[in-house]
Amino acid sequence: QAEEENESLKQENAALRLALETRDFEARSRSAEEKTQGFANRLERETWAYVGRTAQGIQYEIPQALQPGQLYTLGVDYFRAGEDEKAAKIFTFLAGLEDGEFTGPDHLMLNGVVWYRLENYRISDAYFEKILELPTATDRQKAQTRIWRAVIAERKGDHRGSQKMLSELLARHPKAPEVAWVNPLVKAKTETKKEGERVPASHEKH
Repeated sequence: QAEEENESLKQENAALRLALETRDFEARSRSAEEKTQGFANRLERETWAYVGRTAQGIQYEIPQALQPGQLYTLGVDYFRAGEDEKAAKIFTFLAGLEDGEFTGPDHLMLNGVVWYRLENYRISDAYFEKILELPTATDRQKAQTRIWRAVIAERKGDHRGSQKMLSELLARHPKAPEVAWVNPLVKAKTETKKEGERVPASHEKH
């Protein structure tokens, strides 16, 4: 009888711990959702008008029973499988958690890439911009970020902005592997521009 009572107490304690953890996670979920909404509203005011899909418009519901680390693993699996809406919903939620565990360069990079895939270049570029502000970001991460921002600028028709990002890449990260294929592109654009600015030979004679 004592053993049965002990086992019963263990089960009750386990159920209580699970209930407390669930309640704590739900509270953090609500807080993260509020922060995410505030972040989206601020982006709407401060960045580009172009809007693709948004977190609020994605019907996928985040599993409430999973801990943040488990959610991240699930998000990465969705990302690799090309289920970008689900991955974006999870990554955006994690980025809004109060502990800031998922706001490092690698996590922001995933957010930027997945929102680029969903053609919301406004949100995508905002995440990439944050990487350049982080002191923990490596030179390689910043180089990759500038390439992504150049691509995004080109997507929205900002050729000058794209050229600026590529020029910054060459100036700030001359030894980055990405420069090997970006450099010929920048050089070709520059030479084309100079070619168009040349004075015709007939004018030079006068």
